[in-house]
Amino acid sequence: MVGSLLAVKGVDLFRVYGFRQEVALVKRRVDFAKYCALTYEADIEVRFSQQGRHLCLSFSSDEPYLAKHPLLRDSLKFSRIKVITDKQGSCIHSVLFSGTGWMFPLSDLLLCGDKNQKEKLSVLGYETSFLSQKEV
Repeated sequence: MVGSLLAVKGVDLFRVYGFRQEVALVKRRVDFAKYCALTYEADIEVRFSQQGRHLCLSFSSDEPYLAKHPLLRDSLKFSRIKVITDKQGSCIHSVLFSGTGWMFPLSDLLLCGDKNQKEKLSVLGYETSFLSQKEV
């Protein structure tokens, strides 16, 4: 009886753990793109697309040397993150980081998974110099 209870709850535990691992990877890659945009003063676009049951994350840049960077060149597939939205609930397809410090859209991202799993991803983190319209 205890084994069946652990098996049922264990599946939920692994589902939540896998979702949080994917969210952490998305956060690291988006932060890396943000810092590369500032460091190299280049525009970097982070694109989110749906390929079958997977959410794909890819990058593009206007600078040829950044387009060859291994962390920006490879596309990532996620099976546990289903949709990325903003605060109002509209689906986000891309985030653009400018080399001058601007980004579009100016909103935090909400990563949604199965069974009401949601995680907020703060793209406008306080540790960066990206400006919001209110600060200008």
